Amino acid sequence: MTIGFKVVAYNIFEGGVDTSNPTGNGHPSTRHNDIAAFLRSLNPTLTVLTELNGFDSVRFSNFVSQWNHQYTAFLTASTGFHLGISSSFPLIELAQVKHGMHHGALVAQVNFDDETKI
Repeated sequence: MTIGFKVVAYNIFEGGVDTSNPTGNGHPSTRHNDIAAFLRSLNPTLTVLTELNGFDSVRFSNFVSQWNHQYTAFLTASTGFHLGISSSFPLIELAQVKHGMHHGALVAQVNFDDETKI
């Protein structure tokens, strides 16, 4: 069986907040919409996002639905620089590693079907 699989890793930089606003009143929806449109145009099978500052697992799930991903794994880092993985196929979260790491690591498995897993 051949499976087409596209992975995109993206550091959204400090939660995707619009840092061009010098008053400090970020406009995250503007950058979030741009980020979502960019990822939607790439049509990835799996995305790995870093610097998800200000996100929690629910907000992340809502965000990734904009590029038609419904499966997620999310790591809440003590530093505030959270990590997330999203996929168009089911994910099995295998591990969240925080000890000995600055932000953390998130390990997940993609479940294409009962026999094919990556």
